[in-house]
Amino acid sequence: MRTPRRAVVREDVKVTTHSLSNGMKILVHEDHDVPNVALYFFYKIGSRNEKPGTTGISHYFEHMMFNGAKKYGPKQFDIAMEKNGGSNNAYTSRDVTVYTDWFPETGAGTDV
Repeated sequence: MRTPRRAVVREDVKVTTHSLSNGMKILVHEDHDVPNVALYFFYKIGSRNEKPGTTGISHYFEHMMFNGAKKYGPKQFDIAMEKNGGSNNAYTSRDVTVYTDWFPETGAGTDV
């Protein structure tokens, strides 16, 4: 005997859009069901933008984010995020490079 399928109900998802002066577009969807913050940074650059002699450069720059900067040493971003209950990751595809960060709302004021 087959179990009847439940109907899928589509809820309207409210998304607000903001634009920064540098042209970056920000989409925000608030969901207070889970006390977490999830950030996704999409850059419209991936392996399709590479030319012979520079293949892999998009993926290389993806990894550079985790190696520090003038203000923060290597792995300091990871350490700060994990210390506050969060985590981060990234990936590069043909069309985009994406950085993801997740942390509990209690870590939203973290200075990273």
